[in-house]
Amino acid sequence: MRKRLFIISFIFSVFAFYNCKSQQLSNFRTSNIIASKDTIQIDTLSIVPNTVFLFDSAGNAVDTSLYKIDYPNSKIIFNSKFKIQNSKFKISYRVFPYLFTKPYFHKNPQKIQSDKKGYYNELSFSSEKSSTDDIFKTGALNKNGSISRGVSFGNNQDVVVNSNLNMQLSGKLSENIDIVAAISDNNIPIQPEGNTQQLQEFDKVFIELSNENFKLTAGDFEMKRPESYFMNFNKKVQGLSFGTNNNLSKNKKDSPLNLKTFASAAVSKGKYARNSFNGIERNQGPYKLKGANNELFIVVLSGTEKVYIDGVLIKRGQEFDYIIDYNTAEIIFTPKQLITKDSRILVEFEYSDK
Repeated sequence: MRKRLFIISFIFSVFAFYNCKSQQLSNFRTSNIIASKDTIQIDTLSIVPNTVFLFDSAGNAVDTSLYKIDYPNSKIIFNSKFKIQNSKFKISYRVFPYLFTKPYFHKNPQKIQSDKKGYYNELSFSSEKSSTDDIFKTGALNKNGSISRGVSFGNNQDVVVNSNLNMQLSGKLSENIDIVAAISDNNIPIQPEGNTQQLQEFDKVFIELSNENFKLTAGDFEMKRPESYFMNFNKKVQGLSFGTNNNLSKNKKDSPLNLKTFASAAVSKGKYARNSFNGIERNQGPYKLKGANNELFIVVLSGTEKVYIDGVLIKRGQEFDYIIDYNTAEIIFTPKQLITKDSRILVEFEYSDK
């Protein structure tokens, strides 16, 4: 008899436990609320849409036009025209297992990125700045170049230490000043080949500072005047050049009226010469150029020559009219410009006899 009573009591206890457990797992909830303000927090979890039923103190259903539900935040908002001061209501609803407006983390970020000194976390990574010193360290400048050191000696000479520096800079020196520079401490005896229309300069050493209102150049540069009817010139010089560009317009909306001025103080890199001769029948060249004093062994400064045939200026380049060897001072005409005994050739150029 006692054994049967024990079994029956055990079955009832198990049934009560599962009944209680099922009630805890259910998402259906009911509660009584007192409307002391327009917006009331209903629950800590988000509400399932269309599952809310609201009843007044008499048990009558409240019209849904008198309130609205904020389902993600689990709030009920009464209409301002609905007088709810200290009114009692009964509400029933179903909830999700989460509050959707709350952030959830797989791992706590505060633990992943700890601020504790001496604390090592394998889930975090921080890069260390390189301690390598840059002797040309500048913020907004692009630079490249080389520094070389060498030692030379021989049977009949002492030991000599050689040092060379070649550096190119471009970028912003400050917020309003741009810089372009080619700096070298040795002269490179290399000139471009005169077989193309555009030349790549090897021996230019200069520093140029500029902004929208001025331009300052020191070193090697070409001094030229814009083409016009009077006094056109183009010379390769070494020195200092300064130019300005001033806007004289009083109103910025008007078309700009610019006043451009420039001044230069420089010396020419070479001497000026002018060769005039007649062509040889069926001979395209080479034709040897001479200096102003009939020097034979001269070097023509690249890009300074102007060649005329019968008073017409012609172009340099293999695909145009002529090519020139600046180091030997020789000019060759292409098949596009046929030379005869009646061709009158005039060449103006700058040269160096060193």
